[in-house]
Amino acid sequence: MKLNITDTFLKQCQSTSGLLSNIGLHRDSKLTGFGVRITPSSISFIVETKNHLGKSKRKTLGRYPLLSASEARTLALSTIQELKSPTLLKRQFPTLQTAYKEYLGAMNHRPKTVHDYKNIYSNYLKDWSTITLEMINRDMVIGKYVTACDKSIAQANKAMKLLQAIIRFSGVSDNPVAVLTQRRLKKQLKPKTSYVPLSDLKLLYKGLNKVKSPSVRLYIELLLHTGLRANEAMQITSFSVATGTLIITETKNHSDHHIPLTQWLTYNLLPFLEDNPDGFQSSDIRKSLITACQYLPYTVTRHDLRRTFASYASEAGCDYLLIKRALNHSISDITARYIQTSPNTLRPVFESVSNLIEKQLTLTPYK
Repeated sequence: MKLNITDTFLKQCQSTSGLLSNIGLHRDSKLTGFGVRITPSSISFIVETKNHLGKSKRKTLGRYPLLSASEARTLALSTIQELKSPTLLKRQFPTLQTAYKEYLGAMNHRPKTVHDYKNIYSNYLKDWSTITLEMINRDMVIGKYVTACDKSIAQANKAMKLLQAIIRFSGVSDNPVAVLTQRRLKKQLKPKTSYVPLSDLKLLYKGLNKVKSPSVRLYIELLLHTGLRANEAMQITSFSVATGTLIITETKNHSDHHIPLTQWLTYNLLPFLEDNPDGFQSSDIRKSLITACQYLPYTVTRHDLRRTFASYASEAGCDYLLIKRALNHSISDITARYIQTSPNTLRPVFESVSNLIEKQLTLTPYK
């Protein structure tokens, strides 16, 4: 609707009845591109026009009565000229290296995340360091991604995720990395399902007894009995123990994880923490896992032990939601978010897994 936007009209709109009857966008009949937006709570002046590329632009100038109609009209005239000017689009974009450093400096990333980003940047993006962001186009992104996938699909996906975050942080509206999703070029890795079946548990422990370091043996067993992520277990210290509870603060979903002190944790982890208050310090975990797997027809990773814990909990008949809570997975279901669980509620999950492991180890001799 076009009308002559004046202070008299807007003053009428300020009344309750006038405001409700004039809700909407009204364009000025004298100055093309000038208008006023009226909502139940405010009256705002706006301008809208097309730039030199033909792209529509709209900008809010201010609110009435802080800005009068005549003042807004004068401001609108100059703003319309600015929006139409091609010089508005000219901007000095940083190089990828500069933008990357600014991104790391501004974001509050955990040390491990920063370490991972540095490795990804060094291995996959460093050759673009001197290129300014506006020079990175979709074809370049596709080429970079395809080449990176030849090395590792997982790392290629991480590199593109980092690149997209850097470009978005720098304020580039048309992010070229989006082409991978738009054209369905992004490759998805098949989720891993490997774990240690109960029938192979004795063989795992037979190899585990060959691991020389007692602390490493305990660390591996801890992953199996709690389902903790590898880095979460590594951060455990004597300060992680509260009354009847093991508390993990630095978690993947940034939510503190409370694990009840089961019999196994009480008899095995607590004495270790009394003698080693700083927790696990070994850097030899992967080699020790190879030793532990020497009697198995496959190798096991630390995360495989987390899947093993979940599988054993399911085999023991534990509730699915409680297993999810025990793993400290994010809860997306709205109803499930309303169901709060305490460490004691989760105790049966952890105790069931420990009991299942103990029972299996006493059933049959080593092969």
